[in-house]
Amino acid sequence: MPVWGAEGRSPGQGTGPVLVITQPSVNESTFAEMRDFSVYGIFPSRVEKPGDIRIELFRGDDTRGDRIRLVESHVDQKTGITPWSAIEMNYTEGLDWGNKMVPDLVREPGGLLDPSNKLVVTNDYYLGLILGGVTKGFDTTYRDSEGKTLQDLTAGNYTIRVTGLSGDLAGQVAQKTITFGRTSSALSTDRPPVNLDNRFQYAWNHNLRVYRDWFPGYFQFAGYDNKGYSVPKRWNPNNAIEVVNDLEGTFTDNPAVAENMMIQYNINERSTTYAVEIAAILRYGLEDSKNSTFLYYDIGEPYFAYYDTESGMQQNITGTLLPFSQEDRLVLTRAEIYPAGRMNGENTVDPYNTTTPMQVDYRLSDGITVPQGSVFTLYGVTKPIRTSVTGTAIPCRFTLDNRIAGITYTISDEQGIVVYRSDREVNLSRLFVQGSGQRFNSLFEFGHEFIDVTNPGNYTVRMSGTDEQGNTVPRSGERFAVTVLPSYRERCCTYPDIWAWFTSRMPLVPAVPVAQETCANRLPHLAESGSGITADHDSRLS
Repeated sequence: MPVWGAEGRSPGQGTGPVLVITQPSVNESTFAEMRDFSVYGIFPSRVEKPGDIRIELFRGDDTRGDRIRLVESHVDQKTGITPWSAIEMNYTEGLDWGNKMVPDLVREPGGLLDPSNKLVVTNDYYLGLILGGVTKGFDTTYRDSEGKTLQDLTAGNYTIRVTGLSGDLAGQVAQKTITFGRTSSALSTDRPPVNLDNRFQYAWNHNLRVYRDWFPGYFQFAGYDNKGYSVPKRWNPNNAIEVVNDLEGTFTDNPAVAENMMIQYNINERSTTYAVEIAAILRYGLEDSKNSTFLYYDIGEPYFAYYDTESGMQQNITGTLLPFSQEDRLVLTRAEIYPAGRMNGENTVDPYNTTTPMQVDYRLSDGITVPQGSVFTLYGVTKPIRTSVTGTAIPCRFTLDNRIAGITYTISDEQGIVVYRSDREVNLSRLFVQGSGQRFNSLFEFGHEFIDVTNPGNYTVRMSGTDEQGNTVPRSGERFAVTVLPSYRERCCTYPDIWAWFTSRMPLVPAVPVAQETCANRLPHLAESGSGITADHDSRLS
């Protein structure tokens, strides 16, 4: 029986049905110890009668080692695919996304809790579930066909072998070697796509893992309009141990060696990034670990477009990922300056707003300048703080008990007199899908609009983060200067200013020889204009 490797092809093979291992993919062949995983293959073209498939797992780099897992399908002999009669249609622990043909729901033969029957075969794909130990206490006997307790998948190499037993796939074999041990993860939300792309790029540059294969208990099939099925109590624990592995019985993987990178962008309380991944880091106090890196975009966005008032042109700016210093908790990213009443900037942002004329300052360390009659919005991002977490009904999914929830601002004038004080919420609402009205909130970002600093002068802004209880958070303070310029009308109140203003807007006066120069010669156009500024005032202008 030929063995064709993960791609299932051998030299000279035709274009007929081919048994492949699509997942685990090349980039995701290393797992946290004791993780469950899926063995998934997409057929290159529709297979009319695929037949039964067997999945085996062996210890070591080839199939000569001990076989420690055996999973087989039981297809209908006429159709060659898993019959619906073998699927549990009323499973109470699942979320139906339109496709129940998943291994978690196989109940015949052997029953719903039998791990050896967890394999489905369709005309378009096969999908098998291999338990590694992390969910051995959830809806499984965790025993083989002989009734023996399965061995946990601890550190080491293992070899997957997939064999076609009947039908159109009979005689075809694919195999792949995988590794269990320590993992290093690059984490973020997937929204918007450019944020995901940046995570990939950072991961490749820093030898980190990005999870794109399906976690066991979470599946969608693109060929069926992304219809699928989810078992939250299966996939959440598998996701969690890839961030921080706290399972008993591991050999090398434990919380002390967890290594993760997190992009602090567009994260809300509904996301897995928040409830599983950040929560796992904070649960074990790893937020300031040398192996925990939190990143932010230097301009607050991966991409930002706006109409620039100075150039009169649209500006398109690309953000760069930068790390928080180890213990700092707050970073300012930019200030937007625009005419009062043109938009509401309080905790809202549209990265594609090219209709509101504005100036954008990305370097707040040297202060910002605001023309009188304009307002400014200050944007920034926060890093998670030390906190406990509260469990939910789903294992390994938590809510954070504390974070930087607010910012306290104090603005003083040149004499040190406080002219403004306020407390603002940290919870930015972002409209990041161009042309859409759909918004997503981010619990770690803010955008605060200031409309009350209107009098010309120099001001100092002091700010500090506060937690859910209103306590000041250490290392969350910032200070910068704001200069409010008087309106041009008010600035042109002295004769030198008037002279500069008029000469910049009127035709140049022909030069007059010094010997012939008189007050009337110097400003003839003013003397004739009846403007109220005559040559009699010229001595005050000189």
